[in-house]
Amino acid sequence: MLAEKPKPFIKWVGGKRQLLKQFRDLKLYPPEGFNPLTNTYFEPFVGGGAVFFDLLPQKAALSDLNQELVITYNVIKNEVDGLIKSLKKHPYHKEYYLNIRAKKVEDLSHIEIASRFIYLNRTGFNGLYRVNKRGEFNVPLGRYTHPLICDEENLHCVSKVLQNTTIKCQDYKEVLKQAKKGDFIYFDPPYFPMSKTASFTAYTAAGFLEKEQLALRDTFVALSKRGCFVMLSNSDTPFINEIYSGIQGVKINQMMAARAINSNAARRGKITELLITNYQMLKKDFNYLVSTFKSSIKTWDYFVNWSKVFSNSSELEIVLNKLNYLLGKENLKEEFTKLYNTNPDIVGALPVLLAVRENTLEVFDKETKNSEFFDFSGQEKGAEKYFEFLDKSGLVRLFQKGGIKNLVDYVLGVEVGLDSNGRKNRGGSLMEKTVGVFLADFCKQNSFEYLPQARASTIKAKWSFDVKVDKSERSFDFAIYNPKTNKLKLFEANFYNGGGSKLKTVCGEFRSLYDELRAQNIDFIWITDGLGWRTAKRPLEETYNHNEYIFNLKMLETGILSELVW
Repeated sequence: MLAEKPKPFIKWVGGKRQLLKQFRDLKLYPPEGFNPLTNTYFEPFVGGGAVFFDLLPQKAALSDLNQELVITYNVIKNEVDGLIKSLKKHPYHKEYYLNIRAKKVEDLSHIEIASRFIYLNRTGFNGLYRVNKRGEFNVPLGRYTHPLICDEENLHCVSKVLQNTTIKCQDYKEVLKQAKKGDFIYFDPPYFPMSKTASFTAYTAAGFLEKEQLALRDTFVALSKRGCFVMLSNSDTPFINEIYSGIQGVKINQMMAARAINSNAARRGKITELLITNYQMLKKDFNYLVSTFKSSIKTWDYFVNWSKVFSNSSELEIVLNKLNYLLGKENLKEEFTKLYNTNPDIVGALPVLLAVRENTLEVFDKETKNSEFFDFSGQEKGAEKYFEFLDKSGLVRLFQKGGIKNLVDYVLGVEVGLDSNGRKNRGGSLMEKTVGVFLADFCKQNSFEYLPQARASTIKAKWSFDVKVDKSERSFDFAIYNPKTNKLKLFEANFYNGGGSKLKTVCGEFRSLYDELRAQNIDFIWITDGLGWRTAKRPLEETYNHNEYIFNLKMLETGILSELVW
């Protein structure tokens, strides 16, 4: 019985098994446009083949300079039963390990070479493959309780998937002779050392340093020009960042990986490495964008600004308590006159009883066909004039029997209602605040630099980027800078409840802005939402197909930021 899906049959330093979930989340492969029926997958530094076994392409060409590794792949493909029989004979102890390690490869059959290779890999220190200057395998015995030397079920499964695959011992440059437009190539070379003293970077006796890395970069570029899809992994070092930066169409992304090779287990921590592609990782879906627009982005602080409500109410509390005296009085005009004569400041609270903020009011009288003016700022007008205001405005009904019990509580309610006008202003900034929460948190997690309300002059002063756009003093809602890759991304965020011509105008503006920034090697990301877009789907779709990055809040919630190349 075969396993559902094969997995690498050896442990391999720098293998990608730990990163496969990140690769899948990023939708790295197969690239959009790669046809599995007509195109071929190439992996010139195949190693353990984690990506190959995860992708399971219908047509593949694997290769490596490690002759023993290539022989092992071919033995599994063609002579798996003989290999399994040989593997089952291997015991696990030091003397036997050293004896097998000392055997000369040239004296062994292909099955014996493959059997020895897997045995040493399964029982050696951390699955390390290392050779000395003479090309001799020199890894010490590892410390295991019961190492799995022969995984019979997986070997049969691997053999099955290798039947339509070629495996050759050859230099990675041979792919240039074979790959055609639309093919997919994954390079996972020996990583460039993180430091001069870094260990375990030479998978062959010759090593893979500056000269070799530059040659690989040139191959990457040549394949890109041919129309191939290319993906490459390497260490996150200034040198690797530098040699791939500035190449048109190349995306450099940081990924978290575990450092597994260290004699001290405590030092096997997390490090960043680079994932470099020449194609767009994100699979765009306009229908998904539109179908996940939100009808509202109200937050809990949207409804009422309680601090403002209580502050405004407390300013009038003394005057309102004076006016409480009038509640329920039968001869209201007489009582109002007496109260006004001793406390003329009571008129300052009359406008708010009508939910009005102004201290001076002009009211048109339909009977006299004239306007009347009322000043509540403290100037003497006399009780008669102000009572006329109470009478004609209907406020007298508020003071009559059966009305309210306390004007302080009443005004508190009025202030809550008046604060609804403030919701419009709060609503206008809600989208920026909401998006800002996502961006600020993402930057904190990844040690990126974050700047809200970013003007071109501020960006230049802070990060030395001379951003040239259509408006010299344009303020972007957000700017994010990755100091490790020297990459800048600029953001705009907006929310539209209703339609209108403005939406079409915004689409045109942001298409132009995207082009201007792209020419400067700066990513422009537009985050927009709201059901208003359903009335302007055509201009939005045109812009969506033109711009590389247009997201909504649902996409932020589901981690779209992690899928970008930073």
